[in-house]
Amino acid sequence: GDLSVGNIIRVRTDQTVPADILLVSSSSSENTCFLDTAAIDGETNLKQKSVPSCILNCPKPEEASFELQCDPPNDDIYHFRGRILLSTGINVHPCDNNNFLLRGCVLRITDYIDGLIVYAGNQTKIIKSSHTASSKHA
Repeated sequence: GDLSVGNIIRVRTDQTVPADILLVSSSSSENTCFLDTAAIDGETNLKQKSVPSCILNCPKPEEASFELQCDPPNDDIYHFRGRILLSTGINVHPCDNNNFLLRGCVLRITDYIDGLIVYAGNQTKIIKSSHTASSKHA
């Protein structure tokens, strides 16, 4: 698929997440997913992520139209802060690391998820953090 920022992509179980994405839907009834992040942080326990509640609360979440405002691309893989503006309302809903999947994670247990591409290519946190680390040794 096209990994342009703003596109929605589908990731299936055991696939690697190809960009930094905001979780917008999941095949699980709990609207969550489980990620293997060992390639990023070396941790073997699965991390649980969830769809932002404001998207779930839309009458038709799959047709929800929204705008995401978030931090500019940065290298902090443990922190994400954004705001979702739904076209159906005037409310601004915060979203954070619990809704955010890093490029390089692997989807486990969950059949599939859909995600909004937030950062792609060289803008992804994992690429930025690796560049940051290497430049310090120069």
